[in-house]
Amino acid sequence: MLNLYRLDALFLKKQTNPELNCSSSLLGMMQATAGFFTYFVILAENGFLPSDLLGIRVLWDDKYVNDLEDSYGQQWVSNADGFKNGTIRPPQ
Repeated sequence: MLNLYRLDALFLKKQTNPELNCSSSLLGMMQATAGFFTYFVILAENGFLPSDLLGIRVLWDDKYVNDLEDSYGQQWVSNADGFKNGTIRPPQ
């Protein structure tokens, strides 16, 4: 016959060290912050600043928008494969 108390102790054992819980939470928050920071740095290096990223997906997916301008004034030209980095548009 199975001892239910023993199964409970084996499979449902709670973590009893609060310092380990706190350090795991801090580590997870640091990893998430580093991930978001890296994401925004890479996009900024390619011409899309974080302030311009909100709402850009609608323009990016629109099949009637052939040229999309990034934060630095560079045009991304659309073709059958998607957007490709084009040449810098001359100043107007």
